[in-house]
Amino acid sequence: MIYSYRCSKVGDGSKGRPHDLYSTRIKNASTDAILTVIVIVLVLGLVKSTVHAVDRSPARNRASGEGPVIEHLEAKVVHYTNEARKLNGLPILEGSAPLKAVARNHSTNMCRTRTFLHESPVFPKGWDTFISRLKHVGVRSGGENIGYRTITSDGDEWARQMVEGWMKGAAHRKNILNAQFRYLGVGVSRCDNDLCYATQIFSSERGRAPIHD
Repeated sequence: MIYSYRCSKVGDGSKGRPHDLYSTRIKNASTDAILTVIVIVLVLGLVKSTVHAVDRSPARNRASGEGPVIEHLEAKVVHYTNEARKLNGLPILEGSAPLKAVARNHSTNMCRTRTFLHESPVFPKGWDTFISRLKHVGVRSGGENIGYRTITSDGDEWARQMVEGWMKGAAHRKNILNAQFRYLGVGVSRCDNDLCYATQIFSSERGRAPIHD
């Protein structure tokens, strides 16, 4: 049986949906006919430029010092996830390096394509569906949660709020408190607008080293 839940989005409510962060709007256009035509031309050109940026622009490369920060955020998400399980009388989940690699890859792909989805044709082929991602590490079934929040100086608080947000959603909570799951991989990716995307992958299987096509 496949435990793949289509979870609703969990994000930073004050920031709106991710794709809204990259939209450009022009307000108070003149009613004068000539100015209206000029504004329309400018808007069309701007929209074309914006869509190109959303579809093609990769996430900005970060300094080498970013690695420990990401590792810290990932570890804290695992910690708070296991705290939630303990509070509900469940054993903690063991970390899985293969699941973590897949989770981080998905978070990076969401940043790179500026989307917030479990599955999308804009993701690289072979990594565009949940089941196809699991196949890279030899895992047959599992569950996935995704979320995003603006990064802050307090990584511990960022992780705590991320897990609390998941626990408020029925499908996300079901993944976190699934007694059949034994392993967890968490992957975080920081985008160029200081949003951090997080992916949790749960499974009863540890998995093996990823196979990259």
